[in-house]
This record gives sequence, structure tokens and C-alpha cells, in this order.
Amino acid sequence: MTDSIQPQFILSTPPAFELSALVAEMPAVLESGAPIACVRLTDQGMDEDALRLAADSLRPLAHERDLPLIIDTHFRLAQNLGLDGVYLTEGPRNYQAARKTLGTDAIVGVF
Repeated sequence: MTDSIQPQFILSTPPAFELSALVAEMPAVLESGAPIACVRLTDQGMDEDALRLAADSLRPLAHERDLPLIIDTHFRLAQNLGLDGVYLTEGPRNYQAARKTLGTDAIVGVF
């Protein structure tokens, strides 16, 4: 008998958030027992410094639980920050560039 594939969730950050509150609440969410595939840092008009700070704060929380951390759209920033991948929100237009930049082991999701 083969194991069936079980669905998992992508845990996305809210559209707007207070970083300290999100970091404080994230462990409980990650340990809730929900089948989470990865944590997705959404980009809702955040500047690069804010994205860097958020990624640096969320990365250890995700990685301590063997969950990848991905970021919306910014595949070069994902590479610079050592994130596990990118979620391209504007379709496959930048897929080839993202794959080339991040390599074959990275997650490259496309909406």
C-alpha cells in the first residue's frame, strides 16, 4: 500500500502587520498542528529594509521547525537573504530569471 499525498498549507503573513506582534504570535501558529508546507512573507508595499527585517525575524522561526521561508516577487532579495525561495505573484513572466538566480533547489512558485 502506498502513502497518499496529504495537502499542506502555505502560511502567508497578513497584508499588513506589526513585526513584533507577528513574531510573538508565530510560534503558536506554527505549532498549532496544521499541516504547513512553508511560510510566505507577503510584500504589501514594504520597502526593502522592512522586508529584510521581517525575513531576518521570521527565518529562524520557520527553520527551527524545518519549514522553508519564501518571499513574494523579490527573487534577488530572496537570494541575498538566503531564503528558500520566491512566490511570483505576477504570473510566470520572471520564472526563468528566478530559477536561474535561485538555482534548482529553491522553491519557485507562480500564481
